[in-house]
Amino acid sequence: MDNLIKDIAIKNAMNTRKISMLFLCIGLIGLILTPSSYLPNVPSICIHRFILGFDCPGCGMTRALHALLHLRFSTAFNFNFGVYLLIPVFAIEIFQWLRYSEKLISVRKIFYYFLYLSLATNYIYKFINFINI
Repeated sequence: MDNLIKDIAIKNAMNTRKISMLFLCIGLIGLILTPSSYLPNVPSICIHRFILGFDCPGCGMTRALHALLHLRFSTAFNFNFGVYLLIPVFAIEIFQWLRYSEKLISVRKIFYYFLYLSLATNYIYKFINFINI
């Protein structure tokens, strides 16, 4: 009985992972195909920004990823410098999806830690700039 439950849990996890990777790939392809003139005209829907008046840690991440995918590195850095850690995180996630390896789990944790650290740093930076205005 325990083996059956474990098998069902593994299959559900694999299906969830497949769906997540599908959305990730569709999103990246969509960002690559989106014209550069479109994104600056899209209004922000960030609730944090509307309530508190300054950007959240994730604000600018879509524009930064778009700029990075179009090889505009300084523009990407200005939108959100945490975007540079997204590329290795995406690569690790896709590689782990294609070929599961226990070795990647520790590397993945390290990259996620640095991603969270960069988002926290970005948030502190934006908060300090908001206070100084």
